Amino acid sequence: MQLRADLMLLALLTVTAEAGDTVCQAYGTKELPQFSKGGDINIGGIFSFHQNPVAVNPTLQVNPGALQCEWLDPGELQYAQTMIFAIEEINNSSYLLPNLSLGYRIYDSCPSIPVSVRASLALINEYEERPQSCTKIAAVIGDTTSTSTIGIARTMGPFHIPVISHYSTCACLGNRREYPSFFRTVPSDLYQNRALAKLVKHFGWTWVGAIRSNSDYGNNGMATFLEAAASEGVCVEYSVAIYRTDPRQWFLQVVDIVKRSTSKVIVAFADGSDLEILIKELYRQNVTGLQWVGSEGWVTYRYLASHINSPLSRGGGF
Repeated sequence: MQLRADLMLLALLTVTAEAGDTVCQAYGTKELPQFSKGGDINIGGIFSFHQNPVAVNPTLQVNPGALQCEWLDPGELQYAQTMIFAIEEINNSSYLLPNLSLGYRIYDSCPSIPVSVRASLALINEYEERPQSCTKIAAVIGDTTSTSTIGIARTMGPFHIPVISHYSTCACLGNRREYPSFFRTVPSDLYQNRALAKLVKHFGWTWVGAIRSNSDYGNNGMATFLEAAASEGVCVEYSVAIYRTDPRQWFLQVVDIVKRSTSKVIVAFADGSDLEILIKELYRQNVTGLQWVGSEGWVTYRYLASHINSPLSRGGGF
């Protein structure tokens, strides 16, 4: 059986070697960038233009097609436009990179690990319409969420392509063995988690609830916070995970947990788009009087800062 498998593999390799001399050959559907411009040196960009992947129920009988996304986020478009503006400023400068031009190819991550990996592979395998022409990406900017950035960094790492994130704070990304080419311009959550624990202790909130995003960002962040909180003498009544694609029934269960709990302080380590759904359910059921303590993932989220949610989401964070 093993010999047969080896012979089949050898035959496949022989056919592949004789197929032709094409340098770049794409299989499947070509992934097109949302923004692109050619240059002597090209930089990739991956941002979460949309905030929710539409679920696909594959039958494994037909091609399910491209994953669809919804909920356009204007803030992510601003990140992309900022990147484009910086590149254009460098290109227009007479003393920065003389005789060289920067280009860019920017993709949407949704944010979803499959979509972010697909965008990463599109950047790695990028090809022009001209035969035997491959465009090498010098580096990748992105992503905003830690979960999708993990997919990007793991894809780019073996090719030694630098990935520089402006917002991914998960402490797990600091592991140089797993993410050798990852860099970021923001501090790790490791410091934020310790600060949150000290903040809770400072105000005498020793009996709290905990809500997190069911993602690498939320799970890793909350685990570190719980460890730091225990060392500060803070007890946690409950700890639940939510995600934007969870069924409404689960959010109703979480609301019921909050309503039945005796703690009135909630530490939330979550993305804004995840917590927004829970806040809406709390608003529908008129659950008020809660003190929220949060991470940077949601405390600046525009919806949660609106006047409608002020009775629900009063609090602070980093």
